[in-house]
Amino acid sequence: MTNTPHQKLLVAVDYSPGSRRALDLAIRLGAQLDAELHILHVWELMPHPPKGMRVHTPDGRSQLLTELIQSNAEGEMKAFLADVKFPPGVRATHAIESGEPSRRIVEAAKGGGFDMIVIGTEGKGALAQVVLGSVAERVVRHAGVPVVMVPRPAE
Repeated sequence: MTNTPHQKLLVAVDYSPGSRRALDLAIRLGAQLDAELHILHVWELMPHPPKGMRVHTPDGRSQLLTELIQSNAEGEMKAFLADVKFPPGVRATHAIESGEPSRRIVEAAKGGGFDMIVIGTEGKGALAQVVLGSVAERVVRHAGVPVVMVPRPAE
């Protein structure tokens, strides 16, 4: 591995076109830096159901709601990454976690020793960002490491 300032990149994805662009940029950066990428999706369960809540699946099985959501998120991650080509020298792992997305992304960055976060943004208008904020903006405010925000593709 070369001695460059950013060798471990955390790529936060929500499976949107903006996060696809963020992953594409992270892969290009990773190739240039001989970097390790960790692709993270954080799902948030809203509203919060009672602990141990079970649901019936279409095939008639009973399953914990959190297990069903986790399974669906893993399937979405697999589909999201299905056609991604990682060039030689770019090592990639991925994970799916639950919680408040911006908080979990920041915790992952700090706990994993990441040098940079790459995240897509849906490009909300200024008023919506002031009133609601966005995951990407909250990550920027609390990350403690450089954050590259990648805008969504032009329509």
